[in-house]
Amino acid sequence: MFRAVFVLVALLAGCAAGPSPQALLPVDPATAQVAGARHIRTFVVTTRGKKPEQPYFFDNSRTMVSHVSYDISVPPNHQLARVEWPDGTPDPATDFVNLGRKDYDTKAFLRALSADRGKVDVTLFIHGYNNSFESALYRATQIAVDSRSGAVPVLFAWPSVARTTGYVADRDAADFSRAALADLIIQLAESPNVGRVFLVGHSMGGRLTMEALMQLRLARRDDILSQLEVVLADPDIDTELFWEQSRIIGKLPVPLVVVVAAAAVTGLAGGLDLVATLAAFGKAFNDSRYVTIIYMLLPVIGLLERHGIQERAKALILGLKRATTG
Repeated sequence: MFRAVFVLVALLAGCAAGPSPQALLPVDPATAQVAGARHIRTFVVTTRGKKPEQPYFFDNSRTMVSHVSYDISVPPNHQLARVEWPDGTPDPATDFVNLGRKDYDTKAFLRALSADRGKVDVTLFIHGYNNSFESALYRATQIAVDSRSGAVPVLFAWPSVARTTGYVADRDAADFSRAALADLIIQLAESPNVGRVFLVGHSMGGRLTMEALMQLRLARRDDILSQLEVVLADPDIDTELFWEQSRIIGKLPVPLVVVVAAAAVTGLAGGLDLVATLAAFGKAFNDSRYVTIIYMLLPVIGLLERHGIQERAKALILGLKRATTG
């Protein structure tokens, strides 16, 4: 539980503008040896289309699943809950940079997760609305670094159009990717190289996560659901839809964790009453009892600066070691 909260803090506190596609231009590993930098291999399963003329990139077209990994260098000046995006030419001394990409088939991908280390835990990050591929990739890497969980980072990248005006297109793209996500969860849970599978669904990725879990329950894959730990961070889900999804999914062996922070801020900024805003979530989350949920709210009054959110989050972590399901 403590690890789950820390991962979410790293995610929720790290709101910033994303990079340009040039951020994925590879840097020669021979010239990227910077003292204090950390190298992370982030694995990716994506339903995005490839760009043949730019082999390190994926666009927002919808296609069959691809399996890849990126070796990412995290700069020595990295600060908690931030991604140091490249500004111009990527510099490993100050930026997250890509050192190279590798492609796999499904079996090779699953073998590569453990890298001959025996069984490993996996953190599967499902990004949200208005996310480019490069933004989601570096965010997944940042979460892996800041959580210090030791789990192997895996990003599920669905084809968001990465525009604020693209909400409907993003929702359709997420729905298009539901079966692929469910298949990936099954593959990870059944792999002899993988121990626990820890899902983090952010924003619209939370909606996609719930849809995939519902598909697994309808397929009677209780054996898969029993191996999962699931966290939804600011899920972009209609409360009535969430209630129905919860009813179908039923209780999970490990309690589902829901964190609502930015949603509260958005409601306040829009002039909505905080109690009324949270009451709808509370009804679905707490009254249905179809899903056992640890319900955590980061009470944010007004639009706080990122540093302020971090300080509140640190205090929250210290007080959550004794959290109960309520």
